[in-house]
Amino acid sequence: MKFSDLKGRSVVNLEGAKKVGEVEDLMINVEEHQVVSVKVKTGRFSASQVIFVSEVKNVGPDAVTVTPIDSSAPARQPDGNAPASLQELIGITDIIGNQVVTDTGTLVGEVRDVIVDAATWAVAACEVREGGLFTKPQEFAVTPEVRFGKKIVTVPAQLLGGASNGQ
Repeated sequence: MKFSDLKGRSVVNLEGAKKVGEVEDLMINVEEHQVVSVKVKTGRFSASQVIFVSEVKNVGPDAVTVTPIDSSAPARQPDGNAPASLQELIGITDIIGNQVVTDTGTLVGEVRDVIVDAATWAVAACEVREGGLFTKPQEFAVTPEVRFGKKIVTVPAQLLGGASNGQ
């Protein structure tokens, strides 16, 4: 599933059939290329809530359903008050727009979307678009050699085929 298709989708708590909010971001462990939590926008003026992927029951075409969330527990915040393990994560929204550079030093373009395997929550691929209005986006698989930084994504040239060879 593309992140752009998931963003804004309703998140529904199965207990009480209550809408929790909308998908705002997916937080990934950049070393393992694995989504670990869903950042949920709970309201216009409310802080976002973190729901771990282990609490996600299903990702449907219209909503993400989650197992019962203890409403009496304090909301987990994706900010400085989060546990250390959450602070080390990066959001997919932080990756979108980053420049993609090959290991041979060729600038390929920028990340336009991220594809996540809905069954395993692994980051499977990135969609990249070169500059220009009429360029066709290309995808590359996210392998262990792909690195996500604050502003740049590095990728082995062989994952991009001819685009990284100056062709």
